[in-house]
Amino acid sequence: MAARSESLPLQLQPRAVRLRDFLRDLPLFQKLLIANTALVALGTVFGYWFTRHYATQTNAWWTVVVGVSSVAVSLLINSVILRAALSAIEPLRQTVEQVRRGNRSARVQRPFFSDPDLDRLGQTLNRLLDTVEVQQHELEAQLRRVQALSAAVIRAQEQERRRIALELHDEASQALTAIIVGHRVIDQLEDIKEVRKQSRALRELTAATLDDLHRLIVELRPGLLEERGLGPAIRWHASEFSHRFGIPVQVRVDGLQERLSAEIETGLFRIVQEALTNIARHAQAQHVRVLLQRITAEIMVVVEDDGVGFDVHEVRTEADLPGLGLIGMHERATALHGMCCITSHSGVGTRVEVHIPDSLAGVCAEAKEEAVDGKDSNPGS
Repeated sequence: MAARSESLPLQLQPRAVRLRDFLRDLPLFQKLLIANTALVALGTVFGYWFTRHYATQTNAWWTVVVGVSSVAVSLLINSVILRAALSAIEPLRQTVEQVRRGNRSARVQRPFFSDPDLDRLGQTLNRLLDTVEVQQHELEAQLRRVQALSAAVIRAQEQERRRIALELHDEASQALTAIIVGHRVIDQLEDIKEVRKQSRALRELTAATLDDLHRLIVELRPGLLEERGLGPAIRWHASEFSHRFGIPVQVRVDGLQERLSAEIETGLFRIVQEALTNIARHAQAQHVRVLLQRITAEIMVVVEDDGVGFDVHEVRTEADLPGLGLIGMHERATALHGMCCITSHSGVGTRVEVHIPDSLAGVCAEAKEEAVDGKDSNPGS
């Protein structure tokens, strides 16, 4: 078509292009209607011309030949027209077949003899395939992330078991061994003063061992969290942290007169616990600040230190996932339909900020609405 338009005079080329585009953009029904109308018109003109010039010379055999030839030419031209018009469906069929065979990159290409309705259908199919491909990539990336996180969680569980076993061995086991040895020594003593001295030392060692076991049990599941709530549990854990590591922790709790749901309290406590553990292991901080505050319909938790800081992106992307604690805090916040933002710079310190929707606020609002409705329905009460 381009070669034909180049062979036309310059003044006719724009018209030819416009006519070509006009005919190509017509719906399939109109294309078939125009083509068949043109075919019937040409047949009529040819029949009129043939009858006028050769009617006196025709015989039966010639009439049969002309009739058969006209039908054959009509069928041939109609088949060409239909094949050209219906070729707009072929790209759709080919694309669907390729996708069915697993070729996710297949897309519908616009044919030369196109149709506006089929073009829109092809564009819609292409957009649908693009969306499916993007979602497939996202699902694959999410699956890889879940697999890596699952493997890291298993490693973390093993490390935690190893830590607990070491603490039991280094503290409880050795202390119990010392108590047994002390009793054997007492059995061999005859001086009552020495017996009392050894007995007092064994009592102190037993009390210290019980304290260590109690601390280990509380780290695994703090009973104070269930008995008194999130605020007192965080204050107690901060006090234990300061006593154990010598880092002062300032705790501020605002607006938590009512208890939160058990799920939110446990999740936020674990986030604070993990943040303080990271500070003890890596931050080299001199001061720590913990803020727990209810703001309108959300709970905000901030854990901030003045330590050495780190590159958050680098820690998250290392192959052996040393930033599992960071990932765990994000996962806990996401499980509570909230968000966790960690900002840190070398030499500046680290800030962990968590925002969680307060389900209690919605419950209180509904209760207030029910109370107001009850008063309105019983004005005389």
